[in-house]
Amino acid sequence: MKSTPYKLSAVLSNKSEVAFKIDYVVRFPLALANKQQEN
Repeated sequence: MKSTPYKLSAVLSNKSEVAFKIDYVVRFPLALANKQQEN
C-alpha cells in the first residue's frame, strides 16, 4: 500500500516537471513578446 503513493507521486512529479518545462518554453517567448508590445 505504501509503494503505490510513492509510484504515483513519482509519476506526477515527472509529468509536472515535463509540463513545467513545456510551460516555460511556451510562456517565456510569450512573455517576451508581451514586454516588447508594452514598450
